[in-house]
Parts: sequence; C-alpha cells; structure tokens
Amino acid sequence: MAQILVFGHSITAGQWDTKGGWVQRLRTFLDSRALRRQDENLINYVYNLGIGGDTSRDLLERIEQEIEPRFEPENLNIVMIQIGENDIQRTDGEVRIDEEMFRTNLEQMIDIAEDYADEILVVGAFPANPELETVPHSGGKQVSEDRRRRYEEIKQEVAESRDTGFINLYHLRDQEVHESTEDGIHPTDAGHEKIYEEVREFLLSRDLV
Repeated sequence: MAQILVFGHSITAGQWDTKGGWVQRLRTFLDSRALRRQDENLINYVYNLGIGGDTSRDLLERIEQEIEPRFEPENLNIVMIQIGENDIQRTDGEVRIDEEMFRTNLEQMIDIAEDYADEILVVGAFPANPELETVPHSGGKQVSEDRRRRYEEIKQEVAESRDTGFINLYHLRDQEVHESTEDGIHPTDAGHEKIYEEVREFLLSRDLV
C-alpha cells in the first residue's frame, strides 16, 4: 500500500482537464485496479496537492506542513514534485525565481521530503507551445522556450545528484504535443492523458504501485 503525495502548480491541480487532470487519472487507474482484483494490498492513496500559480518558493513554504499530517510510516510514502512553470515567468524585466534560487528551492524541498518519503520523484514540465512569449490572461508575464528548457535541465541535474527519480516529459515535444494545450501552456484532456501515461509507466516500471 502506498501513499502518493503530488505537489505542484495548476497543471498538477488539473486545470483545463474535464477529468480532473493527470493526478486524478492516476488515482482512477489505481482505484480501478484494486477493485478489479479485489486486492486491498493494491489500494493506494493519491493526494493532489497542486495549487494554481505556485512557484518553487510557494511550494517550499508549504511542503512540510502538507506532508507531516499525511505521513504514515507503515505505508510506502511517495512524494512527487512538479514545479517550475511559474518560476520562469518574467515581469518588469525580472524572472520570478532565478536559476540559482530555483535549484536551491528544489534541493530544499527534497531535503524536507527525505525525512518522510521512501521515494521522491521530480516530474518534468509538459511541453508548451515553443512560440509562446506571453502567458495568456497574466497581465503580460513573459516566458521563453530557452528558459523553460534550462529549468528542465536544472530539475534533471538536481534529481540525478540527489538520486531521485526524474520523469522527463520533454521528449513528448517530438509528438507536437503543444497542440494538446488549451492556451499554449495548460494541457487539454489529451495532454493530461499523455502526462498520466508517462507517470503511470514510470511508477509501474519501478514497482512502486
């Protein structure tokens, strides 16, 4: 039995998906499997702890108070972190969270999670429209594909240095998945399905669920 705590931003929360997002899809899969096999050992608890608009700073401030009351040492505790899409936004010439601070925030989140979790996984960003320069309905916040790619590299570097899993979603760019976004950033139902499939296969390949 596993407890899966998934932290992140609006994409993690499931905005723009009529089925509740990739985290809800994961929960539905795990629940359906346990019920189908009538095996209580396959019951897994999935908590969606994504909050729209969160940066790595916001998540760092709340991650321990979210984990601690849900921690059950008798179960397998898995913490998943998907963050960065809001960090890369530039306003008034300044990036909201610069590269150095982003790396530090992610490392500190992993430090905190290690006190509770048996497994920590960093989930990469869903590929956005590479031509998008301004976040829709944001008051002019700017993004860039170069910055997004660099922050993905930081995630992978931190995950590798800390021996945590990294679920790379950027390879989906080869499938023109930016067409699976509603506004150039947030995935549609089809986009969330792709994220769910990647995460599900990663968990199954490591016998975590």
